[in-house]
Amino acid sequence: MVKMNGIRIYTDAGGMDAPLGREVFYSHRTGGPYYRWCFEKQSGQWRFSRVHPFGSTLKALRAANLKDTPTALRMKLDEHYAYV
Repeated sequence: MVKMNGIRIYTDAGGMDAPLGREVFYSHRTGGPYYRWCFEKQSGQWRFSRVHPFGSTLKALRAANLKDTPTALRMKLDEHYAYV
Protein backbone atom coordinates (compact mmCIF):
# COMPACT_ATOMS: atom_id res chain seq x y z
CA MET A 1 0.00 0.00 0.00
CA VAL A 2 1.08 3.54 -0.68
CA LYS A 3 1.84 5.58 2.42
CA MET A 4 -0.92 8.07 3.09
CA ASN A 5 1.52 10.90 3.85
CA GLY A 6 0.01 14.28 3.20
CA ILE A 7 -3.49 12.95 2.55
CA ARG A 8 -6.27 14.11 4.81
CA ILE A 9 -9.61 12.37 5.14
CA TYR A 10 -12.78 14.19 6.17
CA THR A 11 -16.44 13.51 6.77
CA ASP A 12 -19.30 15.93 6.94
CA ALA A 13 -21.01 16.51 10.29
CA GLY A 14 -23.21 13.43 9.93
CA GLY A 15 -20.88 11.30 7.84
CA MET A 16 -23.79 10.44 5.53
CA ASP A 17 -25.30 11.78 2.33
CA ALA A 18 -28.66 12.26 4.02
CA PRO A 19 -30.97 12.18 0.96
CA LEU A 20 -29.43 8.94 -0.34
CA GLY A 21 -28.37 7.40 2.98
CA ARG A 22 -24.82 6.78 1.72
CA GLU A 23 -21.64 7.07 3.73
CA VAL A 24 -19.52 9.93 2.39
CA PHE A 25 -15.88 10.83 2.86
CA TYR A 26 -13.69 13.55 1.40
CA SER A 27 -9.97 13.44 0.70
CA HIS A 28 -7.39 16.11 0.05
CA ARG A 29 -3.64 16.16 -0.42
CA THR A 30 -1.74 19.37 0.25
CA GLY A 31 -1.83 21.53 -2.84
CA GLY A 32 -4.26 19.22 -4.62
CA PRO A 33 -7.99 19.06 -5.26
CA TYR A 34 -10.67 17.73 -2.94
CA TYR A 35 -12.43 14.48 -3.77
CA ARG A 36 -15.79 13.24 -2.52
CA TRP A 37 -16.04 9.45 -2.01
CA CYS A 38 -19.37 7.59 -1.87
CA PHE A 39 -20.07 3.90 -1.59
CA GLU A 40 -22.43 2.64 -4.31
CA LYS A 41 -24.39 -0.32 -3.02
CA GLN A 42 -25.42 -1.50 -6.50
CA SER A 43 -21.85 -1.90 -7.74
CA GLY A 44 -20.28 -2.55 -4.35
CA GLN A 45 -17.59 0.03 -5.18
CA TRP A 46 -16.33 3.31 -3.77
CA ARG A 47 -16.70 6.06 -6.38
CA PHE A 48 -15.17 9.51 -6.32
CA SER A 49 -15.76 12.86 -7.88
CA ARG A 50 -13.65 15.96 -7.78
CA VAL A 51 -15.31 18.76 -5.83
CA HIS A 52 -14.69 22.46 -5.43
CA PRO A 53 -15.63 23.12 -1.81
CA PHE A 54 -16.78 26.53 -0.75
CA GLY A 55 -15.97 28.08 2.62
CA SER A 56 -19.21 26.88 4.18
CA THR A 57 -18.60 23.33 2.93
CA LEU A 58 -15.09 23.29 4.39
CA LYS A 59 -16.44 24.46 7.75
CA ALA A 60 -18.87 21.52 7.79
CA LEU A 61 -16.12 18.95 7.31
CA ARG A 62 -14.37 17.30 10.22
CA ALA A 63 -11.15 15.33 10.17
CA ALA A 64 -11.62 11.56 10.06
CA ASN A 65 -9.17 9.09 11.48
CA LEU A 66 -7.75 6.95 8.69
CA LYS A 67 -8.11 3.79 10.77
CA ASP A 68 -11.84 4.54 11.16
CA THR A 69 -12.43 4.61 7.41
CA PRO A 70 -13.65 1.44 5.70
CA THR A 71 -10.88 -0.88 4.55
CA ALA A 72 -12.17 -0.92 0.96
CA LEU A 73 -12.06 2.89 0.89
CA ARG A 74 -8.48 2.94 2.20
CA MET A 75 -7.51 0.58 -0.61
CA LYS A 76 -9.17 2.86 -3.18
CA LEU A 77 -7.43 5.90 -1.68
CA ASP A 78 -4.07 4.13 -1.91
CA GLU A 79 -4.76 3.23 -5.52
CA HIS A 80 -6.05 6.70 -6.41
CA TYR A 81 -3.21 8.69 -4.86
CA ALA A 82 -0.56 6.36 -6.29
CA TYR A 83 -1.42 7.73 -9.72
CA VAL A 84 -2.56 11.28 -9.00
